[in-house]
Amino acid sequence: MRVSWITKDKHAPSVVEYGKVSGIYQWSATGEHTKYRYFLYSSGLIHHVKVGPLEANTIYFYRCSRAGDEYSFKTPPASLPIEFAIIGDLGQTECTASTLAHVNSSDYDMLLLPGDLSYADAHQPLWDSFGRFVERYASKRPWMVTEGNHEIESFFSLPKPFKAYNARWRMAYEESGSPSNLYYSFDVAGSVHVVMLGSYTDFDSNSDQYKWLVSDLNKVDKKRTPWLIVLLHAPWYNTNSAHQGQGERMRKAMESLLYESRVDLVFAGHVHAYERFTRIYDNEADPCGPMYITIGDGGNRGGLASDFDENHKSASLSLFREASFGHGRLKVLNGASAHWSWHRNEDSYSSVGDELWIESLSSTDACKPRKNRPMYYNGVYHLFYQYNPKAAVWGNISWGHSVSNDMINWTPLDLALNPTEPFDINGCWSGSITILPGLNKPVILYTGINKEQQEVQNIAFPRNLSDPFLKEWEKPNYNPLMAPIGDIEPSQFRDPTTGWKGSDGYWRVALGAEIEGMGMALLYKSKDFVHWERAKEPLHSPKGSGMWECPDFYPVLLKGRRGLDTSVNSDDTKHVLKMSLGQTSTDHYMLGRYVEEKDMFMQDDEMQKNYSMWRRYDYGKFYASKTFFDAKKGRRILWAWSNEADTKADDIAKGWAGIQTFPRMVWLDENERQLMQWPIKELESLRREGVHFHDKELKTGGLLNIQGVEASQVDVDVEFELPSLEKAEPFDPAWELNPQVLCEKENISMQSGIGPFGLLVMTSISKDELTAIYFMVFKDYDRYVVLMCSDQRRSSLRAGLDLRAYGAFVDIDIEKERKISLRTLVDHSVVESFGGGGRTCITARVYPTFLVTSKAYLHAFNNGSETVRIVELKAWNMAKPRINVAEE
Repeated sequence: MRVSWITKDKHAPSVVEYGKVSGIYQWSATGEHTKYRYFLYSSGLIHHVKVGPLEANTIYFYRCSRAGDEYSFKTPPASLPIEFAIIGDLGQTECTASTLAHVNSSDYDMLLLPGDLSYADAHQPLWDSFGRFVERYASKRPWMVTEGNHEIESFFSLPKPFKAYNARWRMAYEESGSPSNLYYSFDVAGSVHVVMLGSYTDFDSNSDQYKWLVSDLNKVDKKRTPWLIVLLHAPWYNTNSAHQGQGERMRKAMESLLYESRVDLVFAGHVHAYERFTRIYDNEADPCGPMYITIGDGGNRGGLASDFDENHKSASLSLFREASFGHGRLKVLNGASAHWSWHRNEDSYSSVGDELWIESLSSTDACKPRKNRPMYYNGVYHLFYQYNPKAAVWGNISWGHSVSNDMINWTPLDLALNPTEPFDINGCWSGSITILPGLNKPVILYTGINKEQQEVQNIAFPRNLSDPFLKEWEKPNYNPLMAPIGDIEPSQFRDPTTGWKGSDGYWRVALGAEIEGMGMALLYKSKDFVHWERAKEPLHSPKGSGMWECPDFYPVLLKGRRGLDTSVNSDDTKHVLKMSLGQTSTDHYMLGRYVEEKDMFMQDDEMQKNYSMWRRYDYGKFYASKTFFDAKKGRRILWAWSNEADTKADDIAKGWAGIQTFPRMVWLDENERQLMQWPIKELESLRREGVHFHDKELKTGGLLNIQGVEASQVDVDVEFELPSLEKAEPFDPAWELNPQVLCEKENISMQSGIGPFGLLVMTSISKDELTAIYFMVFKDYDRYVVLMCSDQRRSSLRAGLDLRAYGAFVDIDIEKERKISLRTLVDHSVVESFGGGGRTCITARVYPTFLVTSKAYLHAFNNGSETVRIVELKAWNMAKPRINVAEE
């Protein structure tokens, strides 16, 4: 505890005498003093003395400078419960006096103030009067404050900002490892960690404050410290017309850090009113985000801000708002529950205007910050990929490594892993990354091909955890951790998943294997992530599928788009089990429940025991996919490899082969039968000029040239409406198992019933080269069936290419909806299409010859027998991202 006071006597000692009995001072502590000049003003001697050690929840009597009045303070409790009084934008008006009197009318343990204290605004004597004004309260209980805009007091950098504030209100910044008095943290009552941030000092990812915050939050163990509270001045969420958007830059810079660490509450000031929001992350309601509360209504001279915008984009997230002076109280009762109340000032009493019970995020299984993030670590996205550094052909397999801040622009680093040891001398094949909680340490599990050509599982650790890019990795000599013994075929045992931790404290990973002709996901368990034992039964093992490669296993919420940490397993989740089938080079998945007691995955649909019925992420060139939980944005991201459709000679000539698809967000559809996918929002940062129109009819044979965009690198989003389904052709149930055959049978130039209608992309002026993405609707006996095709058969005049039509059904009630959307991303040789809002996805590779000499065209078309209406079409030119371009 620190005691601060000011004396006119410049010889007064910086000494505090204190004891548990009035008038008897058993102990004394000596500190330091300072003073400052502000133009013509000279301060008194400002003393700061740390006293202690002190007993918790105890009253101490004390006096300062060995003379003068006796004061008393009470220390906070050592354990819960604890009660905080919270006020912002205080000032020194009659309204301020009323607020402080109401605060003092009921006991509390500590006062928290998110900025704007004295409202001196360069008139320094007001700092002195403010000290006298709050002395009767601040001398009795700890006041923990952070700065606001009224503390800056600098004009064209003269004098130095926060000169008076830093001299007078010295907080515990050094004790928390902070380099500045403007931001710091502290623990209280054994279970609450409070972070005070500075809205008016640098906060971007390169700033000292950001780096300190990362370090500070990483030290918090929410099992031991279940409550995490943040205070700052300029609110990140605000529907009041006052100070609109002034916290937005800081929100964009730091919000992901707070969300990732599961901050429970964020208090702000600045706006002279009270407003409480729901739990939020990135402008959307999120049950794992902080609850945001603005409490800038302490009594300041600026008056109240009464103009709330009912049409504000955040209005639906705002649950209570009122322009009245008052204060708040947060009583943390235990590790799971707290009570919040806001008390408005009345003439003679304080009345409760808003209150609710709050549950700690640490007590919610789905929100526990286990920090398994295979590709996101300490603010940086990492992409590891199989790579041959010697040629654009298979062989010499190593791990390439690139990093990004947005998953759009990537910087290459040196190889993370290459074949150097007996356990991986013939190749470092696929694997995953798990970040071990507590240690906050990423580890790689990967398949190595040893000197006997056996597939074994190895581990690697970062050489330097303080390196933000994790450029160097070490492989311990106790590798391998898992070997193909017993009935495991040494050449069919690979690709460990990201680890997940069960309620019994054991880690699990799954590996792809084939035993006696059965593909399966073998399960291994470990207490320490080093010593692994094979479980008695596999995680799952259907018949007839052949070898499983690159398995993936993760939870999804039954409702909503929020992603989950890999270790979450609760009643409101399902699990996804995905496998890559080497026989067909296709990725499939099943939905079901993970029964931890049996360590088995139980699929939802019994028909899915037949692997031919498994759903696919993508029905085109999309293989060896991997998801990860993006803790920065609270979402699950899906990646995949898209191999080339040209020849090996072409690969060698161009010097590369294979690409990563656009990263996609993945979540469970409302019908709970399938996954939904959509390109990540960051991709929109590449959008440039475009075209936008709506309400266009495409009659039979209609062809609409979409001008104004460069069609070889374009993002197109279109919604079609079907006024009539009467002419839909009959559906043959034999098509159910193989929609690709149906797409190969159809021809976009042939007139049919409902469809084909859709887009022609990468089209030459003569239309002798084009790629068609389209829909057709068929009538089954009790329903309508929607087919989606991506037809590359006319995409190029070159010989020797893999040109085929891909197809899949879209699980949509078209009779009810009468509308269907199509979004297609074209990036030269890559065409990724998302039908029905992401229910069906198809990735294709195309190599038109005309691009060498002329430009590409984009069209919407309809060759069906019924008119189709374009409800809306938007298309944008796309800028070129920085892909594996080294920073200068």
